[in-house]
Amino acid sequence: LKNTVVLGLNPDRPELEAELRAALQKNPDDVRAVQHLDYFLASKRRFDQVVVLWGDYIARHPDDGLAYLERAGAHFNLGHNEAAKADAKKACELGLNEGCVHAK
Repeated sequence: LKNTVVLGLNPDRPELEAELRAALQKNPDDVRAVQHLDYFLASKRRFDQVVVLWGDYIARHPDDGLAYLERAGAHFNLGHNEAAKADAKKACELGLNEGCVHAK
């Protein structure tokens, strides 16, 4: 996956998920730590877990448009089109132009 290559993560390394979860537990408000785990889970097509991951983050950071946009992508991959559009719309309302594009 492009995102895994960009991050330099090898999704086939068995210990990687535990390392990413530990990093997130250490810094639960670090959006990059959330993104790294998101990209790992997405590479395994575990989008249901990605939705929960971003939901937890959004509960603490309700004004983070990027978080809504990321969760919209996970919803989209699960076929949850209405939820994806709702999250994209929220990202748009929070100032992310990309959210506006996907909200339509």
